[in-house]
Amino acid sequence: MSDTESPPAGPNAVSTAASPDRSGPDQSGRESLPLGTVFDVLKNDRRRHAVRFLLDAADETSVGSLSEHVAAIEQGTTADAVTQKQRKRVYVSLHQCHLPKMDKLAVVEFDRDGGTVRAGPAAADLAPYLDHEFDDRTPWYRYYAGITIVGAVLFAATAATPLLPLSAVCTGLLLAVGVCAGLQYKAERRR
Repeated sequence: MSDTESPPAGPNAVSTAASPDRSGPDQSGRESLPLGTVFDVLKNDRRRHAVRFLLDAADETSVGSLSEHVAAIEQGTTADAVTQKQRKRVYVSLHQCHLPKMDKLAVVEFDRDGGTVRAGPAAADLAPYLDHEFDDRTPWYRYYAGITIVGAVLFAATAATPLLPLSAVCTGLLLAVGVCAGLQYKAERRR
């Protein structure tokens, strides 16, 4: 076979091209996590909070301290204000579900018997996706409410004139944005 010919394709052919969902080995020679796995780990708030905390920590920490930190974030309070019930709820899910899953992926090094955890070698694969804080979302219902007020002012201005079609447009705008604001407000309150 000449060097211009391509190897035969078939069910047993091995591709030498890099997989599109892998970024390849890192500086230490460790294979990076597939992008799908990175996003699977980060799609859960508790795992995201835990990884961010462990990456910032200088050394290992206890699962209890990690649980207290994550519970404080979830409750929007300080670690001192977290109740025992809130901490325990987070502790159980981290200890039984999230930390073992991340340990298998080398995102964390979890010592179940010792009750300690630290960032693992694969945690660095997640770091670029943790740069942005997604938990402090803008309360969009305020923007919708502002647009509703603007729409109401426009409606009042056009209702005073004989331009009925324009007032009908403003009425539609007012109703649509008002409904959106109400739905967004309900969604924000459920979090």
